[in-house]
Amino acid sequence: MMRENSRKALSIFLAALMTLAMLPLLTTQVRGATDTYVNECSGAEPSLEQGPFDEELELAGDSPTGSSYMLYDYHGGWWCDAEKTKDNDDDDLLCWAAAATNVLEWTGWGLVSGMWNTDEMFQYCQDYWDDRTGWITSAWQWWFDGTLADVPGGGNFWPGHTWTDYLHEENDPALALESIDDYLHAGYGVAIGIVDGGHVITCWGFQYDGTADKTANPGDYYLGVWVTDSDDDKGWIGPAVDAPNSLRYLPVDWNGTHWNFVAGYGGWHISVVGAFEPFPGNNRPVADAGGLYTGYEGSPITLDGSGSSDPDGDSLMYRWDFDNDGLWDTGWSSSPYYSHTWSDDYTGTVVLEVRDSRSEGALIDGAIASVTVNNVAPSIDDLAMTPPSPDNPEFILPTVHEPIFTAPTTDPGSDDLTFIWDWDDGTDDSTIYYNDGVGPDLYPSPWGTYPFSATDQIGHIYSEPGTYMVALTVEDDDGGVDTATYEIAILNAEEAKHVINDYIQGLPDDAFKNNPDQRKKSLNNIFSAIDDMLDDGEYSGAVHHLRHNIREKTDGFVDGSPMNDWITNSTEQEHICWKMDALIAYLETLI
Repeated sequence: MMRENSRKALSIFLAALMTLAMLPLLTTQVRGATDTYVNECSGAEPSLEQGPFDEELELAGDSPTGSSYMLYDYHGGWWCDAEKTKDNDDDDLLCWAAAATNVLEWTGWGLVSGMWNTDEMFQYCQDYWDDRTGWITSAWQWWFDGTLADVPGGGNFWPGHTWTDYLHEENDPALALESIDDYLHAGYGVAIGIVDGGHVITCWGFQYDGTADKTANPGDYYLGVWVTDSDDDKGWIGPAVDAPNSLRYLPVDWNGTHWNFVAGYGGWHISVVGAFEPFPGNNRPVADAGGLYTGYEGSPITLDGSGSSDPDGDSLMYRWDFDNDGLWDTGWSSSPYYSHTWSDDYTGTVVLEVRDSRSEGALIDGAIASVTVNNVAPSIDDLAMTPPSPDNPEFILPTVHEPIFTAPTTDPGSDDLTFIWDWDDGTDDSTIYYNDGVGPDLYPSPWGTYPFSATDQIGHIYSEPGTYMVALTVEDDDGGVDTATYEIAILNAEEAKHVINDYIQGLPDDAFKNNPDQRKKSLNNIFSAIDDMLDDGEYSGAVHHLRHNIREKTDGFVDGSPMNDWITNSTEQEHICWKMDALIAYLETLI
């Protein structure tokens, strides 16, 4: 039965972007288990080191044209891609074993002894086979009856079945595309041998021109094949199960005797096709990933695979890939539901894989669903100002005082946060806080720390008196914004002088040594004289009066002589002297 069109269209689109041109390999001929000569992977290292999934990629020829026939679209399941890795010296020549395990996973024969993906099966092969050339039939025979391997004791998973009962081969290169067509339509897993360099890859579909007669004009009918190749990420360092998987398209050309690859593999041709039937007596389950899913970063979204079914009524197991990167993010679970939180906005797909619960010949199916995770703007939790003197919060002067602003902010996602301060005096400052503490957040990056909190603390010195509206904008790296404002008054010299005099005039009588009314009046007269000096710009005179005629009468407990004090309370002296010193320092900048 044909799978859903959306899954088919997406898989083909992604595959077209993941085609990697192969560099020539050495040619070796070996005899396969069926006594057929085929060219095999030599394991020669590419001269250009291949990087991760998104590096060193190029299309092998033009984009696909015509129509496609994909095995998994019409018979369920999902394509597989066993990988060699750079730091593994035991897999260079085992392309045939990698292709064989791809087919074993898809057909259900490989799902044994707790192995649920082809990379695990390929690693198992490496435990029993030397790094040498071979053909897929050697691996299949050993998997069934335990024979042929270099190290005894492995395989032999299906002694009650005769492996050749499920085997199909076509050794005539002229019939390669026709046999691929027939085998895929029959629902078989398919591997192909290619020569002039020697290699084995797995075939998952083909492109064709439906307007051509495939019997009379096969060269016009067949346009190319869809394959996975164990050498695609030979530059990967780390476990093979973590290596990127890629399905890619290879155009073909009929030269009258062979089907040559138009681009990639140096023009090699398909020499032999091998196919294997799925496990008998079991029908593949049908995965349904649910969706469309929408939500917000930092908030859970419940994925629902409950629409999946099994035609045989078998119970199902479920696992999820949250970003369609080929790596499973959950283990197998009997629950079709999974709650996942994306820490960043994300537009893409999730993949659900289901398997039936049979102990023998379990089959797997996959489905995808669209996910849209929307960005959420950050929230400024508070905007506070710490004055130069907490005991005198309103006494802030230009040039000499630096009020400190603090803004704790929270983003429900894992976004970087940029704080932009507009000081309302023609200047601004900005600070970026990275989620990882190192550098800019990549997109998409739904794996960061969330919620992300950052507190920006910054001081600003105003050069002129006035009332200013400080405006803070906090923006996340996806464009979400929050704003806050704070009004601050910066005193001029006259205002500051009046604040000091008003404070002194409001002191209780017992704050003075004696004669409080007379002393208040005398100090007020001095302040009035300072008013005139400020009006006339006589800042030096004003500083002299402030320092010698007022401060020296209020500083015995601070830094002066108590003998001269008019005001004798130590706390009130500290307040007056702090303000006086600030005003004097400001006036000295005006001289």
